[in-house]
Amino acid sequence: MDVATPACAGKRRAALGRVLWLLGLAGVLCVHLLRLDHVCGLYVDDAWYVLLGKALATGKGYSLINAPTPGIVPLYPPGFPWVLSLVWRIAPRFPENVWLFKAVAIAAMLGAAVLARHWCRRVLDFPPALAAAVALATALHPALVFFATSTVMSEPFFLVVALGLVVVIERAAASRNGTPAALATGLLGGFAFLVRSAAIGLPVAGALYLGAQRRWRAALALVVAASALGVPWMLYARAHRPTAAEQADMDDPIVIPYTTQFWFRVVEDPASGTITLAELPVRMWTQVETIATRSAGALTVYPLYQTLDPGGWGPPAPGATAVSLASCALVLLGFVAAVRRRVSFVEIAAPITLAIVLLWPGKPTRQLVPWVPVVLAYTALGIRTLARPLARRDGWSPALAVIAALAGVSLLAHVTYIRQLWGPAAERPVFVQLFDEVLAPIRWARDHVPAGQPLATPYPALTYLYSGHPTVGAADLSDAGDTPVHWERWRRLGIHYLVDTNYLNDPPVPAEGRFTTVYRSPELHLRVLDLERIYEAP
Repeated sequence: MDVATPACAGKRRAALGRVLWLLGLAGVLCVHLLRLDHVCGLYVDDAWYVLLGKALATGKGYSLINAPTPGIVPLYPPGFPWVLSLVWRIAPRFPENVWLFKAVAIAAMLGAAVLARHWCRRVLDFPPALAAAVALATALHPALVFFATSTVMSEPFFLVVALGLVVVIERAAASRNGTPAALATGLLGGFAFLVRSAAIGLPVAGALYLGAQRRWRAALALVVAASALGVPWMLYARAHRPTAAEQADMDDPIVIPYTTQFWFRVVEDPASGTITLAELPVRMWTQVETIATRSAGALTVYPLYQTLDPGGWGPPAPGATAVSLASCALVLLGFVAAVRRRVSFVEIAAPITLAIVLLWPGKPTRQLVPWVPVVLAYTALGIRTLARPLARRDGWSPALAVIAALAGVSLLAHVTYIRQLWGPAAERPVFVQLFDEVLAPIRWARDHVPAGQPLATPYPALTYLYSGHPTVGAADLSDAGDTPVHWERWRRLGIHYLVDTNYLNDPPVPAEGRFTTVYRSPELHLRVLDLERIYEAP
């Protein structure tokens, strides 16, 4: 009886833990469902993903079906659009199928929680409660939930693919014959690259990890499998690179190769100018400062920063810089603790990914969002390292308390957001209101512009999806209509209307005085301009 009692108690605790875990997942699902909205495409990139998914589903190939000139190949890799194409085949009516696109992301978030818990338990040896807390805090992170419910961005899907890679490669490293698992890891790594080009570091890290253990056959299998998926796309994209004329006609970053964008001062903005090789260290140092003073905090206590959803843009909250610096220190301390214990795949992949982020001109927070579970796990390890000399036990309890508190902060932010979303129209989240405002001129063009006539617009994918008209970009509206280059190109393409959907363009464009405004939205004064004057003789 005395022997059986502790065993029974352990089983009851395990059963209770499983019940609480399932309840936590149910809570995560409820948060996502309550935050679902009708917004699709306002984040710009997600409109392109949806459009390219439609191109694949309708048999038009991987091309910009919005372009007046057919056959233009985009720079985005085809992994995530291919996933969305499956939704298009099931439900081809847009925008009625938007909720299905987001269902993919929500399922990915639940899968990511399961995989994050498994990784924390099996690789980091976290106690069950702490592993579950890290997983649930990841699935509740407001930035990831925003991407899953208010956009059709690739971050949630990429997160579950990357975590799947982490789990499988550790199995390859632990098994006697790791070749099958290494092949699966390579396929996941290649697919991760097709979802997000910055993931090129993951298969590299995997090969280094297996090679360091002298698992040469497994490392070779990984490289071959990853190359089998990634290299054909790289060769295809190079062979079908948009010509200079096609890039000029589209006038959108979707056709500017990454090798060109790498040298921009601001990603996707040719007008920002370019840098030289000698200026790369300055860029990297600027990225380091941003990560230390802002990104590290946003990956842990996101409500203080709101750096990724446009409705939350603004100055950081008081003390946000100090919080981010403290978060950065804890993550670094946790990383060191993990390395001292055992170098796993993540400890190799993290520095490689960080180097890519530091070199790239884009904002680092968005690039690092899929690393939220790793950041939270390292935070827990850092807290444990600090607490062990002071705690009577092993220091896991303070780590659990902090991670649970972070999940609670995220949950409170969701409650506030959900109340706004389901409240009066005037009090709804800014991002939702912006979307409705942006749709207004697009719907006017859909109803009043003759079918098939191309439109110029800053958001060509979004405008195409909701109007059905062919579209080209208008990346810089500040000189639209004043520059003969615009006139000649738009005349040649037969463009008679400019749909100004750029809600970030506060001052009116100079062209407005030269052209007739046929529509103006009520709040942000987004316009539709009649460009008939460009057809007049010079």
